[in-house]
Amino acid sequence: IETTLHPYRVAFIHRGWYLIAYAEEAGCVQTYKVERILQLRTLQARYRLDADFNLDDYFGNAWLMIREKPHCHVKVRFKVEVAANVDEIRWHKTQQTHFEPDGALIFEVDVDGLREISWWILGHGDRAEVLEPRELRALIAEHVVSLQSTYKDVLGGRNGRAKPRKGE
Repeated sequence: IETTLHPYRVAFIHRGWYLIAYAEEAGCVQTYKVERILQLRTLQARYRLDADFNLDDYFGNAWLMIREKPHCHVKVRFKVEVAANVDEIRWHKTQQTHFEPDGALIFEVDVDGLREISWWILGHGDRAEVLEPRELRALIAEHVVSLQSTYKDVLGGRNGRAKPRKGE
């Protein structure tokens, strides 16, 4: 991609440096991972920053940095094994948590888009269950079906459990 950028901010987000800039060809502000930029050329032309640009507004309630629609309230139940680990970190500016009597954690957050948070939830495997919204439950279920297809050579028996190896 070759484009003319008007840099607004450089920010360290989730283990990487990003350039947030107005891209002339796209006609909007976009995010670029700094280490993916192969070549820069400084132009003589000057530009004005948009005085109304605000990084918090730009990212909105994205889980990390990919802001999408719809805006959703997400509710996830984390099993006891990971509940304390999830609760000890401030994952998102809107999060609210509470422990259930059995030690499980209810994690609630308001996000703009479901893809990014789905990847985070999947990282907790069967120790996380999406309670709301239904669209996110369906997205997680689609990933599970895809995973089963990926690992079909070792899956067998009932409920998709792996076949025991010789000697197990």
